[in-house]
Amino acid sequence: MRSARRVAAVTVALMLLIAAVPPFRTSVLRRIGATLIAEDPLATADLGVMMSESHASGATLELADLVKTGAIRRVAVVAPPDGIEVAQEFARRGVPFEDNAAQAIAQLVRLGVPPTVIDRIPVTDAGGTTSEGAAIAAWCARRQVKTVLILSSPDHGRRVRRRVRRAFAGTATRPIVRLTRYGTFRADDWWTRRDALRAGLVELEKLLLDVVAHPL
Repeated sequence: MRSARRVAAVTVALMLLIAAVPPFRTSVLRRIGATLIAEDPLATADLGVMMSESHASGATLELADLVKTGAIRRVAVVAPPDGIEVAQEFARRGVPFEDNAAQAIAQLVRLGVPPTVIDRIPVTDAGGTTSEGAAIAAWCARRQVKTVLILSSPDHGRRVRRRVRRAFAGTATRPIVRLTRYGTFRADDWWTRRDALRAGLVELEKLLLDVVAHPL
């Protein structure tokens, strides 16, 4: 893993060095942004799932729209483990504690999604995209879901799709990775805004690490 991180760091540094040369700057940065963004063609699915990283990218809006158009029948929200100590302290004070998943479910209901078609997919460890992909795959297998549409934020798209495909390999469920339309990361100008620049560089290194660890 240490050598993979070194390769990823050197590759990112080389890309940024090339991007620093004025004639290549814009085209290289646009290519980097486009590399991070990837999705599958939209298709009707039995289930629509929002991963935890897509909460801030309008995934609840996207899921509500997909339910209304009939593109998906049911909705599920990934629920990774939140701070147990914080939850316990809220309980001790007699105040209800809502994790990100509970807040997302409340938003979906307010957006018109019937509570009867909303589920939670629990994740037992905080292992990021890999743990969530495995949890979604196992959950779908137990419920014999034929097709699942998984929402990701734009800058995470390609890496999420790679990990989701590995998680569902050998299962009977076909995964479809789609990007939220409300994400702010854009290939054409991501380097012009500080938040998008930071997110893009971090995601680029993570994607390169994933490619080094899993070349195929």
